[in-house]
Amino acid sequence: MGSQIAILIDNGYLKEVAKKAQDNKPKKIDYKKLTDKIATKLNKEIYRVYFYDCPPKGNDDDKENKERIDKFKRFTKALEHLDKFELRLGKLVQRDNSFIQKGVDILITIDLLRIGFKIHDVDVAIITGDADFVPAIRVIKDEGVKVYLFHSENKGQYADELFSVCDIRYPLNSEFLKDCLIDE
Repeated sequence: MGSQIAILIDNGYLKEVAKKAQDNKPKKIDYKKLTDKIATKLNKEIYRVYFYDCPPKGNDDDKENKERIDKFKRFTKALEHLDKFELRLGKLVQRDNSFIQKGVDILITIDLLRIGFKIHDVDVAIITGDADFVPAIRVIKDEGVKVYLFHSENKGQYADELFSVCDIRYPLNSEFLKDCLIDE
């Protein structure tokens, strides 16, 4: 069991969980407070926070889209200045009338496996709901890594197989998140 914790945040998932936990009220997440709270709950020192997201897609000519792109750039710049935060970006790809994330799952999988094989005395806390990570989680557990899942309190927002494979699970409900949210 590691004395340090690597926290992996699938931000697309976390934003949806936080929104539902707060009755769909728009709130910003204070990521520093959230990760400190997770480390404190687990009684571990933060090794590193890996943050996964995708920049907005679109044209700079559109004023509204340009504002969204500029806001994302300011946001990621602020995250990069937080101690022990590593930013990992995928990309958005248009499919039919919506956009889907591409590359984020593989970035998370690579970090899970690297932690399991290369870094000693570090456990993993992961914020996601995706079953795609189950094989990688099984592999790192075989390497002695304890895996903590932080998930939605709504059963439909996380895969049962993911829930089952993780060692310990904590719901990200309004009580847990209340100190980590800021009014927009």
